[in-house]
Amino acid sequence: GFLNPFLLNGPKGFDEFTPLAENDDTFVRLDLPGVPEECVRVGLSRSKKAVIVYGEAPKVHNHDSSSRKYLTIIKTICTCCDFVGFTFQMSDGVLRLVLSKTCTDPSSCICLSGDNTDDHGKVYESNQLENGSLYVRLDMPGVPKDNFAVTVANGIVKVTGQAPSVSHDSAGRFYSGDVAMLSAPVNIPSRRIKTIAKNDGFYARNNPYQVNGPKGFTEFKLMEENEDLYARFDFPGVTKESVRILVEPLKKAVFVFGDAPKEFRHDSSHRKYGAVTGLVCDCCEISNIQCFVGDGVVRLILSKKKINLHFPSSFGGATMPNVPFLACVINGYNPEAHLRGHNAEDPAFTGPVTLPHPSVLEGSTSAYESKHLPNGGLFLRIDMPGVPNDRFMMTVESDGGITVIGRAPPALHDSSGREYRGKVAVVPLAYDNRRIKFLKWGVEACLILMHYEVANGKTTQGFYAVNNPFLVSGPKGFTEFKMLENEDMFIRIDFPGVPQDSIKVRIDPTKKAVSITADAPKEHKHDSSPRNYGSATGLVCKCCEISGLVSHMSDGVLRLHLSKTRASSQSPSCIYRCSTGPHTFPHGTDPHDPELTGPLLEPHPCVNIGSDMAYEWKILSNGGLYVRVDMPGVPKDRFTVSVVNGRVSVTGDAPAVGLDSGGRFYSGEVAMLESQVSIPGRKIKTIAKNGVIRLIIPPL
Repeated sequence: GFLNPFLLNGPKGFDEFTPLAENDDTFVRLDLPGVPEECVRVGLSRSKKAVIVYGEAPKVHNHDSSSRKYLTIIKTICTCCDFVGFTFQMSDGVLRLVLSKTCTDPSSCICLSGDNTDDHGKVYESNQLENGSLYVRLDMPGVPKDNFAVTVANGIVKVTGQAPSVSHDSAGRFYSGDVAMLSAPVNIPSRRIKTIAKNDGFYARNNPYQVNGPKGFTEFKLMEENEDLYARFDFPGVTKESVRILVEPLKKAVFVFGDAPKEFRHDSSHRKYGAVTGLVCDCCEISNIQCFVGDGVVRLILSKKKINLHFPSSFGGATMPNVPFLACVINGYNPEAHLRGHNAEDPAFTGPVTLPHPSVLEGSTSAYESKHLPNGGLFLRIDMPGVPNDRFMMTVESDGGITVIGRAPPALHDSSGREYRGKVAVVPLAYDNRRIKFLKWGVEACLILMHYEVANGKTTQGFYAVNNPFLVSGPKGFTEFKMLENEDMFIRIDFPGVPQDSIKVRIDPTKKAVSITADAPKEHKHDSSPRNYGSATGLVCKCCEISGLVSHMSDGVLRLHLSKTRASSQSPSCIYRCSTGPHTFPHGTDPHDPELTGPLLEPHPCVNIGSDMAYEWKILSNGGLYVRVDMPGVPKDRFTVSVVNGRVSVTGDAPAVGLDSGGRFYSGEVAMLESQVSIPGRKIKTIAKNGVIRLIIPPL
């Protein structure tokens, strides 16, 4: 399939036309990769000679070059046929239509034709990122998000996708291909590669932190017992006193307004809300309104009475009341977008892109706001409408991530409750959690404001080394590569917790690469799990092969010395390439690379099983604390533990060994006691082994 280089078998082409023998209808398949279900439009021309298809694929990721738009016209190329109807289904980037038509002269009727007014753009796109990473987008239309697979073998990233046959498709389709090549022939777990399949995204596009419950900014329900209309509007931050209800003069519609004040000086601005709902019939008028405001949610119960018994009565929440001036009253009002959400499982509210709040008239339309403070701290505002003051919870995870949880119970006639959960920030591991200020105002608002300052002498630039939060000097990175004067290669790889007898180093049969596997056992019962490492390294040229290998494992660090020789079969061009230095190594092998300093810690890329972070802690049943800290390269007699003013600090001195570019020094606070006491370090039980120190801190 030359139209898609990854398609290996199945129907080719961007479209497929199949006459249906049972009823003379025509089945059409159109590939529209990247287009969500709610972003496709299908219409019939006035002449009934053509069906027009329009689709929009949003820019899902900030590294996408642009959004994409599709326009296809399916038309009859004979004079005897007219389209009379159609049905369509959109899923996984494929639109499937069944077209019905009438024919006045079947004997002379000829087939349909399809015109694409664009070339579908590129099915593959790549973008080199500033940090040396690679972003790749590839189209595999028809593949559900759980039918993709990503593998990395010998430095080659491969993607496969299985698209099943759906409806009247002639067959399923299978895609497979190499999409990228790493700078070294390594094998890494595919989970290290972040993937975003077409249908991936937020559970609820109205709020990135919502994880269950009714989606959408609003919810509408017709109450069966009395035919009243129940409406829920999310107005996060709104105060009860500011809510105003106005009834349209014809008593067909109700306007709701509310103000969310600027509660904190770091808020970007106040917010004003406006929304409208009401009747969609001519036979009734609104007779009574009940309003309830709480926790950033406005709930209405609208009663009605008949004024014209010749027409059936009905309530609306899904369409705009048919009053000419209503659409102009609220600036930017979009009735279709605003009134989505009456269906708690509405697929339009699941997707990769969050939606702005359509009821906001002034101020921020986002559920999240952040601001860096002059003192290096961070201010956050997070909307979780419906959550009472006492239903918020904040936790600081072992990796320094701050997670906020909010539970909104059902109120009045809500279809169900809602739960919010999300990681909102990351702080240094030794950070004093008491310095986080957690603010919530009143039961009428739903605002979470968080603030933290940088601790332990960390700068606003982040950690000295993103591979280990406790490293304060010396070479950075999980690995170090060095080309020696004789063109041998020296490699250092950190494998904290691995004993000398638990590592295996093998030369690949091709003599181009070295594979490494290592096991770090569960040394203490409080370790979360054992750890398994896997990696590979070697040559990236075709003219040489590995001729010798010397390995040394100590204190959680593997050091390799690789020798190479010219391969027996050489060509002049191969020798020339070798003389010009094709032996390049992975990005970041410079031990002082500035890319290895930053605010976000990186997981260990070689961990296959177990914890991939350098820090782990656990509260014990007796009230004590268990802590594991990785400091690879530090011998067991070069750790120190001290407790001053309730702060438990650990230091580790890792001397330079072999061809290391330098020694490394670790230092940091790993725990904080409940009281600010100073106790001898010997009161804390320590286990130092294989570049890892474990502490058992007794309760005070």
